[in-house]
Amino acid sequence: SWTDLKPGNHPTTCRTVTWASMCYDAGNDRVMLFGGGLATNPSGAAPTWFYDCAANVWKRPELDVEPPPRCNAPIVYDSVNRRMILFGGYNQAAALNDTWVVDCDESRWERRAPKSSPPPMTAPTAAVLPGGRILVCGNDARLVRRNHKHSSSAVKQTWVYDVKQDTWTPINNDLKLERYSW
Repeated sequence: SWTDLKPGNHPTTCRTVTWASMCYDAGNDRVMLFGGGLATNPSGAAPTWFYDCAANVWKRPELDVEPPPRCNAPIVYDSVNRRMILFGGYNQAAALNDTWVVDCDESRWERRAPKSSPPPMTAPTAAVLPGGRILVCGNDARLVRRNHKHSSSAVKQTWVYDVKQDTWTPINNDLKLERYSW
């Protein structure tokens, strides 16, 4: 069942933000909130906030750098490398294809610059794979054409990101995972 924990504070922009990204950091028992957007929110998004589950309080970390605001960006927790990985999303003007990683122990963002990356994706899906890899799947936003009846069926692309190697690899229906079918 759900319980309202009623924390003593809240991120300042959260009362009017939607499509934000949240991820649970199991190693530090906290939740990270980032991004989102809504026309009534002047900043368009929430900056990075951490919810400390034990203390029941939200904290805004001191950061040297963080990603530009965006919405509909998946962020997942990689327990092997103790990192959170954020890919793409939508900045309310264009789809993005940048890769950002949070060092959970240092509470620090790092922009990654792999040699190749998935195409820009407005709202991709992401999941953690065994061995410190991240799977991302979505439509190449440059190929999606919409009309009043339906959206086009731009072919979904699937990519795997290796956090340690800082490499993206496209998957062409040949993803092999032990005990999984594809």
